[in-house]
Amino acid sequence: MEEGEIMFLRGEDRFSPELFTPEDFLRHYAESQGHSLEELLLHEVVIGSFSRAAIEELQGLCEAQSTPYPHFHRGSYRGMPVGLVRFPPGAPIAAAMLEEAIACGGRCFFIIGMAGTLQDLPIGSFVIPTGALREEGTSYHYLPPEVGVHPSERLVQALEGACAAQGIEPTQGLNWTTDAPYRELVSKVERYRRGGVLTVEMEAAALFAVAKVRQVEVALLLVVSDRLGERWEPAFFAKEVEQSLRRAARIALEAAVYVYARK
Repeated sequence: MEEGEIMFLRGEDRFSPELFTPEDFLRHYAESQGHSLEELLLHEVVIGSFSRAAIEELQGLCEAQSTPYPHFHRGSYRGMPVGLVRFPPGAPIAAAMLEEAIACGGRCFFIIGMAGTLQDLPIGSFVIPTGALREEGTSYHYLPPEVGVHPSERLVQALEGACAAQGIEPTQGLNWTTDAPYRELVSKVERYRRGGVLTVEMEAAALFAVAKVRQVEVALLLVVSDRLGERWEPAFFAKEVEQSLRRAARIALEAAVYVYARK
């Protein structure tokens, strides 16, 4: 093997099993803590977030109870059993967390995040990605480069309906997923903006790829936290961003109720 050669997914790899699985790791973790894998199980409907504010809102609304795995909680909302997952930032670890949540029974995932806007969208406004540019590495271990990644249409429609019920009209369009936030080059930002890309963040492409391979459903609801234009305009800690993240938690739960009632 030559130095610098990278072995992303190849044709002959598609039917090769993993050396170890998320179930293997979770069983190892549970047993090391004196628990069983069954104690880690989530519900079929899962709401996740990278945001502390959104997770706090979700835990309160769902009267969540912790599991032996610190990232997982279980609760209920309007009679619907719901799992809650705190996702770490970054495509590799977020994808791994999604794998683990799937291994614990999750099948329908609404995930709340933040994103920078390349267009003229207000801080704190809502975006539903309809696809993602794969400028990270994780998705290439799941799908070959020519395959596009997209959310579940059913879950996107549920988010649309939940937003509409609150008088919100989210912007929808293409998202850019990158592994290198400090290499969001001026040339790339301008090129992608001209191409109509709405937002940039670090996880969507990988999450969509995992969902496609594992045959589960994922959709994202993003809150605009900064602007990328002629200059960078950050607002990560602004009051309107936190308020929107907490509102996004309620929107995701209502969308999940809609899906749960029609399954």
